[in-house]
Amino acid sequence: APRHRSPVAPQKTARLARRYSSPAKISKFKSNVNTIMKHYTRYSHPNFWVRAHLDSYHLYDYYNSWQWHVKKITGIFNQVSVWDFAGLSRPVKIALIDDSLEDHEDLPAGRIIPVFDFAQNDTDPDPGEHPSNPRGHGMMCAGVMAASHTFDSIAGMDPASGVISVNSSALLMAVKIFADTGGLWLTPESLFVRAVDTAWMRGANVLCCAWHTYDFDELSDAFIDAANHGCVSICSSGNTYKGPSDSVAFPARLSSCIAVGATDSNDVRWYYSNYDSTLDLVAPSGLADFLGDVWSIDQHGLPGFNPAYMTNCPPGSNDIGYACRFGGTSASCALAAGVASLVLSRDTSLSFEQVRQVLTGSAVALDSVVPSAERGYGRVDAFRAVLSIAHGDANNDALLDISDLVALVDYLWYNYQIFPSPLLGDCDCDGDVDVTDVEHYVEWLWQLGEDPPPPVKPCFQF
Repeated sequence: APRHRSPVAPQKTARLARRYSSPAKISKFKSNVNTIMKHYTRYSHPNFWVRAHLDSYHLYDYYNSWQWHVKKITGIFNQVSVWDFAGLSRPVKIALIDDSLEDHEDLPAGRIIPVFDFAQNDTDPDPGEHPSNPRGHGMMCAGVMAASHTFDSIAGMDPASGVISVNSSALLMAVKIFADTGGLWLTPESLFVRAVDTAWMRGANVLCCAWHTYDFDELSDAFIDAANHGCVSICSSGNTYKGPSDSVAFPARLSSCIAVGATDSNDVRWYYSNYDSTLDLVAPSGLADFLGDVWSIDQHGLPGFNPAYMTNCPPGSNDIGYACRFGGTSASCALAAGVASLVLSRDTSLSFEQVRQVLTGSAVALDSVVPSAERGYGRVDAFRAVLSIAHGDANNDALLDISDLVALVDYLWYNYQIFPSPLLGDCDCDGDVDVTDVEHYVEWLWQLGEDPPPPVKPCFQF
C-alpha cells in the first residue's frame, strides 16, 4: 500500500470502513474512477522526477522593516505570505470615505478613481481635488490598504520605493467627506448618506470608514443598502474609550458593518479602542492622535502630515512623502479593509455576510471565550482568510479542476509540495490532508454517487 503523508485518523478509518464495507460498494467506486479515466483522459506520458523550486513573493520596499503591523497579519514576510496565493491581482474597488487622495509614487494615479467631494456639496468626480490640509488622514489609510509593492532589490535601496500594503492591486475610490480644514463635523447628514450611496452604486466592493459620527437612521439605511448589494463596510470602533459607557461608535456598531478595534504588537487592546459586544475584529495599530508607529504614505510637501507634525522617526528616514506616526482604530480599519479586498479579489461571488464569516472565522482568537466584547473574534489575519476560501486548490492556480486532483495525489504519494500551505489540499475541510481528500474531491468534481458532498470551498475553518 502507498505510504501516505498524513495518517488517516481512527474516526475516518471507521467511516471509510463503513462506506466500503461490501465488494459491491468497492466495485461501484472503482467503476466511477474508470468512468472518469475513460471520459476525461486525453493522453498520458512517463512521469519523470523533476526538481522544482518554489519562489515566494519577495518585496524590497525601503520602509518595510518598520511595518510590523502589516507583517503581523500577512504571514512570514518574503518566505510564505498571503501574496503567494494565486488569484489576488483582480482590481477590487475600495471606497475610501475620508478626506480624499492625490497620486503618489507609491499610489499611481491609474489606481485612483476620481474624487467625489461631498464635504463641499460637489457630487461630480473631480480629479483635481486634494486631501484635507494638513493631516493627510485619507492618504495614510490608503497607503496601509493599497500602496504599491517594490519587487526590485536595487530599487529598494531608494527611499522612494516606499511602504508595503495589504493589497497593491486594489483600486481606490476617493469619496471626500472631510472639509478642507480637516473637520468631519461640518459635513451635513444628507451628504454622509449620499457618500455611502454613491460609493456602492459606483461599484465599490469595500467601504473603508475610519471615522465615527452620531447615529441617524438615514445613514443606517445607507449601510444596509450597501450590504444588500454585496458591498463590505469596514468601520473603526472609535478612539474615545474612557470607561464602560464608551461602546463601539456609530456606524461601526451596525449589523451591516464590520467593526474593527485596535491592538498593539502583543495583541493587547489599546486603551483608547472602544469595544462592546458588537465588536467584530481587532487589527494591529499604534497610538492614536498621530502619535503611533504605523508607516504609510503622506501628501507631498508642506500640506501633508509630514513635515508639519512628524517627530521621532528613525534616523535618516524622514522622507516627507511618507509618514511614520499613524495609528488608532483608523489604521486598524484600513488593515481590515485591505484584507476584505484580498478575499473579494480571490472570490468576487462572496456576499457581505460571507465576507464577515470569512474574516471572523479565520481571525486569530485572542480570548478564551470567542467572541469577546474586548477583542471580538480576534485579530484579523489575511493569510488565514484567503486560505479559508482556497481549500481544494492544491496546485494554487485559483481554479478548481482536475489538475488539483493530480497535485493532491502527487503530494500524498510523490512528495509534491503544496505551496503556500498544504491545507490547500484539505478538500473536505477537516484539518488533515490525506486519502479522504482524494475521495472527496473526486466525488465533488464529477458529482458521483447519489449523495455527493458539498463543494470544497469555502471552509471558514481552522
